[in-house]
Amino acid sequence: DLVSARAEIDDLRQAMAAVNGRGGDLLAERDGLLGERDDLLAERDGLLAERDDLLAGRDRSAAENSDLQRAVTDADMQRDALMRDLFAEQDRLTVENVQLRQQGDALQEDLSQARQAETRQPLARAPHYDVLEFITS
Repeated sequence: DLVSARAEIDDLRQAMAAVNGRGGDLLAERDGLLGERDDLLAERDGLLAERDDLLAGRDRSAAENSDLQRAVTDADMQRDALMRDLFAEQDRLTVENVQLRQQGDALQEDLSQARQAETRQPLARAPHYDVLEFITS
C-alpha cells in the first residue's frame, strides 16, 4: 500500500507541477494581455486627446465663423444705411434737377417773350440819350 500511496503522491506532485507550469503560462499570458490592454488604453488616450484637439479647433472655427457672420451683418447694415442715404440723395437731386429744369424753362420762356416784344416795338429811348445827342450835335 505504501508503494501505491507513493505512486499516487508522485502523480499528485506531477499534476501539481503541471498545474503550476500551466499557472505560470496563464500568468505570462495574463501579463501579455495586460500589456496589450495598456497599449490599447494608451492608444485610446491618444485618440481622445486628438478628438479633444479637433473639438477645440471646431469650437474656435465656430467662434471665428460667428465673428465673421457678425461682421457680415454689420457690413450689410452699413451698406443698407448707405444705400438708403444714396437713394435719398438721388431723390433730392432728382427733385432739384426738375426744379432747375422748370426754372430754366421759365427763363427760356421769359427770354423768348422778351425777344418777341422787342421785335414788335422798339425800345424806348432813355431820356439821357436825347440829352447826349443834343450836346454832341
